[in-house]
Amino acid sequence: MMVSALFGVVSAGHLAVALWGAHRLRRNGNRLLIVPLLLCMALVYDNAVIAVGAALGPGAVLEVASIPRFAVHAVLTPTLILWAQTVACRAGVRWADSRAGTVIAWALALGSIAVAIVNDVVGLSLRPLWWAGTLRYANIPVPDTEALPVVITGVFVLVAGIGVWQRRRWLPMMLTAAVMTFAAAVAPESPLVGNMGELVLAAGLMGTAHWLRREPDTAALPATAVAKLTRRAGWIAFPALVVTTLWPGVGVVALVQPVYEILLVVHAQLGITTFGLPPKGNRLRRFHTGFGYANIPLLAAGQLLGLFPPTRDLAAAVTWALLISITVHIGIGVVFALRRRAARPARRAVPSKGPRTYTNSSH
Repeated sequence: MMVSALFGVVSAGHLAVALWGAHRLRRNGNRLLIVPLLLCMALVYDNAVIAVGAALGPGAVLEVASIPRFAVHAVLTPTLILWAQTVACRAGVRWADSRAGTVIAWALALGSIAVAIVNDVVGLSLRPLWWAGTLRYANIPVPDTEALPVVITGVFVLVAGIGVWQRRRWLPMMLTAAVMTFAAAVAPESPLVGNMGELVLAAGLMGTAHWLRREPDTAALPATAVAKLTRRAGWIAFPALVVTTLWPGVGVVALVQPVYEILLVVHAQLGITTFGLPPKGNRLRRFHTGFGYANIPLLAAGQLLGLFPPTRDLAAAVTWALLISITVHIGIGVVFALRRRAARPARRAVPSKGPRTYTNSSH
């Protein structure tokens, strides 16, 4: 009953965020609030059904009440891709305002909706499922591509959030998308953590929509700061990738995987916006950056292949290839780090502080 009550608390949290968003929408007509508002209302219902599931018990009432949970998720969640692209465009993120960015956003959104409808509407097969004293109806057996629309949506919102942070210094969209990405990875083992991540994301999206309307244009992050952050994200992600490759799915190590994936997305996004596509610089710099860009399709391929049981061994091989590729990328990065260190001017000796001498200005 305690966990059921926690789902009720999450539902109430979504309701509070939705009421705030509805108030702001009615007051200033900010249409960017509409999608987060609809998302919150859907999640109010979703968490409320899970909260009362054990009390209702298995049966036709709970089963029928569960159908909208899947239908609404299938259509509504991928629309966040279009919402995130619109937000990034209004924030002045260059790629989001391009024709290619618009085409990619629509293709990903429509593709995700199609996959979700096939999985959770056409192929819906509800079975009662108990977890930690809660009862809900789940789509069993779980389709191999069940997580795909959520992963695509989460990564796109994260990428857009990184762009908004870099262009306008607004962190909440990126941070809450990162929290949701981590929570989604934990959700198969702990649905409550996944639903709490949705609450964090909903609050971040609602806050972003409100901020974008009232915040004046701010200067972008300096290029030198972006370059440093890009390198640090890569340095931190590398040991996490090593650990998860050597000991995949082992206990706490499994929690490290979404961390390195988030850091690699941050590293790649900042790298592309800093060094360009195709990359600029001398031959070694172009090779180093281009090699880093090659890790993006390797990461995506590993994730996609891991969804299907027949290709999971191949996904493991791709993960090893990713580790080797990133090791080469890091090795060249070490060369650049040593060059930067050698190029730093010697620090001037700081004179020792002596007693201050005061002069009487009245003379």
